[in-house]
Amino acid sequence: LSQGISQGRVESVKDFLNRRPDAVDEWINLYETPLLKACACGKPEIVKELLRRMTPEQMLPKMSQNASYHTPLTVIAVSGNMEIAEALVAKNPKLLEIPGINGQIPVVVAVENTQMEMARYLYTRTPVQVLLDDDGYHGSLLFLNAIFYKMLDIALDLFGMCRRLAVTKHLQIESIPIIVLASKPDLFPCGCHLGPLERFIYSWIQVKMPTLPEASRSNKDNRSKFPYT
Repeated sequence: LSQGISQGRVESVKDFLNRRPDAVDEWINLYETPLLKACACGKPEIVKELLRRMTPEQMLPKMSQNASYHTPLTVIAVSGNMEIAEALVAKNPKLLEIPGINGQIPVVVAVENTQMEMARYLYTRTPVQVLLDDDGYHGSLLFLNAIFYKMLDIALDLFGMCRRLAVTKHLQIESIPIIVLASKPDLFPCGCHLGPLERFIYSWIQVKMPTLPEASRSNKDNRSKFPYT
């Protein structure tokens, strides 16, 4: 089964599972179930075949005597395989809320691995309460990483939902937003990079600042600008 998954042989995997249906969520090596291996190998057709045979509960992490667990969605958040991610979320949206081995939920993993499309997709589907519960740990971590990895649309959307994220240091997180911003001077282009004419023109530009949004908005309203809503 493990070899068939690695080599992408869908029919071989089907034949094995027809003979051994109980193997669909068993450990096939010290660290992987069939679904975890198919996700790690980036085999969407095999993932879909496994999901067809599994219940949503069988997709949830299993503890091994040999290793801590990963989740299928945190594995895919690293690689950025959108086809597999969409299949996993459609089968069991709870995976969006479950941290992996490092304690990070899938959207944070996607941001840290600079998977921009994946990060935006997962962000629009992760429930707001997951980000803000537990003293806002997941939201704070996502906010900091979105700034650091220049996914500012996500950072601004989070700021609109919960402004305290910008000024609050979470006890489990070493850094704070102002330090992260200070480490990214490229986010603040200044006039020193402009020629004399450009500086003159820039000095005459008047920008009308928009009215600040409400401090608390609905999840749907906050995310209307994202393509995956």
